[in-house]
Amino acid sequence: MRSFVEWLTRFVASAGVLGLVEGALGILALGGSLSALFGDAAIKGAAIVAVILATMGLVVALVAGEARWRRESEVGRRLIAQYCNILMETRASYFKVVDWKQVMTVKSNGDLFSSITLRSVAVCENLSFFRFRTGPAWGQPTRHRKGVTVQVRSVISGEIGGTRRDVTTTWLVDGRMEVLVHFSNPIPRGGEFHVVMEFFWPQRARPLIVDRVPDDYTVVLTYPVPRLHYSITLPPGARAFYDPIGFDLSEQAFTLASTTDGLDQMEIQLVSQNMPFRDRIGMRLDVR
Repeated sequence: MRSFVEWLTRFVASAGVLGLVEGALGILALGGSLSALFGDAAIKGAAIVAVILATMGLVVALVAGEARWRRESEVGRRLIAQYCNILMETRASYFKVVDWKQVMTVKSNGDLFSSITLRSVAVCENLSFFRFRTGPAWGQPTRHRKGVTVQVRSVISGEIGGTRRDVTTTWLVDGRMEVLVHFSNPIPRGGEFHVVMEFFWPQRARPLIVDRVPDDYTVVLTYPVPRLHYSITLPPGARAFYDPIGFDLSEQAFTLASTTDGLDQMEIQLVSQNMPFRDRIGMRLDVR
C-alpha cells in the first residue's frame, strides 16, 4: 500500500489532477465496456450509460488539457520573442544580409510557397539567433494561421548541409509572423551563415489570384542589401500587370521583368545589385 501511495503521489505530481481524471475516466470506460459485453441486461444498460458518460468526460478532459497546453506554449513563445527583441534592440544579436534570394510560387486557390535563401554576416560578438518577420499585405483572417508552416535549414553544398535549425514563432498584432532561428553554436563576429527558410502560407495570395484585386509583394529592409533576387510565379495561364514599389525603373541598380516557362506559368522577377538604401522595395501585381 505504501508503494502504491508513493507511486500515486508521483503520478499526480507529474500528470496533474487533469491527468488523474483522464486515467480514472479511461478505466471507467474500459470497465463499462467489459460489463456491457459480459453482464446481464440490467448491468449492460447501466454499463452503456457509464461508458457514454465516461467517454464524454474523457473527451472534455482531453480538450481542456490541449487548451491548457496551447496557452502555456503561447506564453512561452511570446516570452522568448520578447527577450530576443530586447537583445536585438541592444544589438547583442545583430547581423546583415549580403545576399537575399526569395522565390515564391502561387497556386490557383491562393496558397503560396516561399523559399528564402539568406547569406548573412554576424556583426555582433556572438550571434545565437536571428529574427525574421513576414506576412501578407492585407488583413488575412486569423483562422488561416493554423496552416502556416516554416522550416529553416542550412544550405546544402555537396554532401554537407541541409540540417534543420531550431525555430520558434509568434504572431504580431499586425498579422505578421515573427520567426526566431536559433543556432546550436553561436556565429562569431564576421562569421557567415547561410540558411534556407521555407514557408507554406494558405490563402496568402487570395486577393490577387481568387478575388482579382491588386496586391503588393515587398521586402522591408533596415539597411542596403548588396544582392537581391525576388520573384513570384503565378499559376498556369495566369497573367498579371506589375509596377515597381520603392524604386524607379530608370535606376540601373534595379531590374523588373517577366518571363513565361513551358508550363505557361508567368514569373515576375525583381533583381538588384548594389542597391541604394530603400526601406521597402518590391512590386504591385494585378492579375489580368
